[in-house]
Amino acid sequence: MHAYLIIGEEKSALEKADKIAENEKAKILNNPIQKIGDVRELLQFTKLSIKDKTALLLENFDKATTESQNALLKLIEEPQKNLIFILTASSEKNILTTILSRCEVVRLKNNKKATEEQIILFNEFYEQDTANKLLSVSKITSRDDAINFVSDLIYGGHANLQNNPDSHNYLEEATKTLSRLKANGNVNLQLASFVVKLS
Repeated sequence: MHAYLIIGEEKSALEKADKIAENEKAKILNNPIQKIGDVRELLQFTKLSIKDKTALLLENFDKATTESQNALLKLIEEPQKNLIFILTASSEKNILTTILSRCEVVRLKNNKKATEEQIILFNEFYEQDTANKLLSVSKITSRDDAINFVSDLIYGGHANLQNNPDSHNYLEEATKTLSRLKANGNVNLQLASFVVKLS
């Protein structure tokens, strides 16, 4: 494999990038890729003859523009012999599927702890009847808001598992819903279906 995408919290992702480079016996070069100009500079660099195995580290790749990601695609598809790419991102939702398909994706365990607000959100939602749950989710219209809402429910639910073991089914359905939302499933349909499956 000559391209890796590490999904996770920044510090952990960079530690994992170091380990991958070490395993590949490659030295790391950090390259910011946020805009098309950054990719053009990188293209110039990759035209040089690289004798030693080198890992190009592209941090926060999920913040790169679509144009930049498209421009980088050819480099990832046809790299030099001694060149590997290590991309880091907090989430894969803003990364082109063409990039994802050409990388070995490494998902790091999320150590994020639930906030008090997430626990309260979960408890309030859990206690509502089906009609009020449907009313709550009907107010969520954007994909980002839906993803954030379901993610918060998951974090709050995990923190509450000890006090409420019955919430396991909620977490299972919430996790499936989150995956569908990230895969561009219809926002209203996925949230309504989530509520119905809980009733």
